[in-house]
Amino acid sequence: MTNLINIEKSAAFNTLWPPIADALSTYIRRRSAGADGYELTWRLIHVWEATAAVLSGAVTTRLRDLGTEGSGAYLTCREHLHGRTLDPLSKTFKNSQGALDGSANRRLELLLSVDSLDKVDSAFLQSVKQFLHSEGVDLRPLVTSWQQICDVPPDASNQNLRVYDVFKHVNTFRNRFAHVPFPYDEVAKVAETLALVTEQLFTVEPFPWQVFSDGRPHSPLHGAIVYRSRKLIGSLPPTETTHQAIELEEPHFLFPGATNKKSPDEAEMWMSRPFLFVDSMFRPSVLTRLISEANGVWEYTRFLAERNSVVRQERHSYLASLPIPSSIDYPPSPDEQEDEAQQALEQGALDAVPSPPASNRDQDFERALRDIANEEYVPAIKFFQDLVEKRPDYHIAWLRLGYALREHAMRIRFSEPEEAKLLFDRSIDALTRATQHRSLAWQAQALYERSKSRYHTEDLTQALQDAQGAYAKTKEPKYQSWITYISQHDK
Repeated sequence: MTNLINIEKSAAFNTLWPPIADALSTYIRRRSAGADGYELTWRLIHVWEATAAVLSGAVTTRLRDLGTEGSGAYLTCREHLHGRTLDPLSKTFKNSQGALDGSANRRLELLLSVDSLDKVDSAFLQSVKQFLHSEGVDLRPLVTSWQQICDVPPDASNQNLRVYDVFKHVNTFRNRFAHVPFPYDEVAKVAETLALVTEQLFTVEPFPWQVFSDGRPHSPLHGAIVYRSRKLIGSLPPTETTHQAIELEEPHFLFPGATNKKSPDEAEMWMSRPFLFVDSMFRPSVLTRLISEANGVWEYTRFLAERNSVVRQERHSYLASLPIPSSIDYPPSPDEQEDEAQQALEQGALDAVPSPPASNRDQDFERALRDIANEEYVPAIKFFQDLVEKRPDYHIAWLRLGYALREHAMRIRFSEPEEAKLLFDRSIDALTRATQHRSLAWQAQALYERSKSRYHTEDLTQALQDAQGAYAKTKEPKYQSWITYISQHDK
């Protein structure tokens, strides 16, 4: 049996967030009892799921706690949680499965919201950022067993993977394991190799079991829950805390969990609503799903694998602390406002006298956006083509034109392949003009859209370069996801 030094230490030192400690403790107990490979594989998967659930909840609420300092990243978290995003080109909302619907991928992508924070007054968020990008994790032990049974992502065999990438690959493995009939005589080997990979998760420095009193950063896996006048950490029973927690009628996150007794105020503590639930026996559970938005029913999981490990709580007020993204969250950026004002001025100067009322111009513009939202691209293409001919320096119009051209090409590529090819070329040209916008965010958006156009013309090398260029300008998770998609999908 493989010696799992840091897994054992992390459990024994009782410094982990309680839900992670519960999952790890269950695995250690069942492994010691001689459970079969199939059960142990699932117990290890639960360790990864508990870690992702705790970190995503802690990151989201810490960003919320920071207020305006982390507002952009907090909005990104809410988008991933609810599966609702505003398309910057059509100005309409797009809905998909979110983390609160059970999407593990969206929960993991949420964690990358910390990438947009260069300097932030939170040791926890900085620790998460460092942890996710720590390299050196070797997934090959698992891949060796996995690939004998079903397909494996191409880059899973790399020796020097980031922690974030390993989380994504373990989630892919989890989905394969749930749906592919793995041979019984191979499952024990799979369980041992997954244990080796999980051991590496707890070997990322600083180690989760290390406690520092000299200002050095702690592992983001090292944390506690404070509720009322008690603290929960690791697998320990509730203990008295030096923090002013008597008035805390709801659970709070505490980082690091094992704080310096001489200077307890150096730790960060923030409200966890709605991500933690502590019952009347002080047993903690972590949020895994929002069962009913209308009725405010939230589902929490206790990873200690007892009876009634899943509990549901009806809390209508919780949604107010984690609101669904709406139009009020997306005011026009200064660049957009300036562009629209300049457009109105120049349009009035270019049109014949008397110029059409501004309201008519606004209606035409809004109609073009609605056309894009309704996937009626031909009239939208005509509007934005006319607009950029009159105002060639209106880069957001070039961006919307390039987007509409590509989407229309996608819909006629089989029925009219030659026309579609011309539209793809025009799309790339328009998006190239859009990359000249003065704002880094809009430059990145233009590169991202041009990358998609090039991908559909089978120019994978340039598509990947554009995607990487977009991510280099602004660390948006969707750009990172698109880079991964291009890398894994060779047409």
